Amino acid sequence: DHNPAVGLKVADPVHAQDKRLPFSDHQLVKIFTALSDKSGAEYWVPHIGLYNGMRLNEICQLNVEDVVVRDKVWCFNITRDVGCGVDDKVLKTKSSERVVPIHPQLLELGFMRYLKQFERKTRGKLFPDIKPGTTGYRSDQFSKWFARFLRSIDADGDRTSFHSFRHNFRDALREAGVRHEITMLLGGWADRSNSRASQAFYGKGYHMTTVLNELNKVHFEYYSKTRSK
Repeated sequence: DHNPAVGLKVADPVHAQDKRLPFSDHQLVKIFTALSDKSGAEYWVPHIGLYNGMRLNEICQLNVEDVVVRDKVWCFNITRDVGCGVDDKVLKTKSSERVVPIHPQLLELGFMRYLKQFERKTRGKLFPDIKPGTTGYRSDQFSKWFARFLRSIDADGDRTSFHSFRHNFRDALREAGVRHEITMLLGGWADRSNSRASQAFYGKGYHMTTVLNELNKVHFEYYSKTRSK
């Protein structure tokens, strides 16, 4: 008279965010054409999300000191560690902590000019207008703004959100034939292969110029379309 299995569910090993779809080229054209009139975080956070594939909160919580030079390459230092900046950073997993080159397209768009305004304010946030939400995550506020922004330009769609940029980035890495270990490094993805995981403990890792050369292979078709508008 009683079924003990009623209401039981099998745990889904795939996180809801990872079931998002990448933005279509049509959506990307709409998004980045509309962003051309923006500045500050509203302009740079989506560009970094697409070209460096970083998670939204990883971008929003960056301190100015997290833009560093490694092996003569400008990089984002995605870390919980704090030197002189704001101590409120969190990361999703241990593999999320990484140093990655800044995509050359971001430099071409003027990222270093944006950074220059913080020469005398090195102790603060890279995007100081983004405040922490009630959960403590700085991504909360920006996520809500971005959802409204997508609706306002008719670029929203089923199973697409800011996290879709990360899916676009992963697809671009595949299309470019970027080697597996560097792909995992760039995205801060955990490698669940035991053999690969054990190899990660050998050596010092890749020189940043090597990683940059691989990252430089990543490009998006939408970009040429926005330039022609």
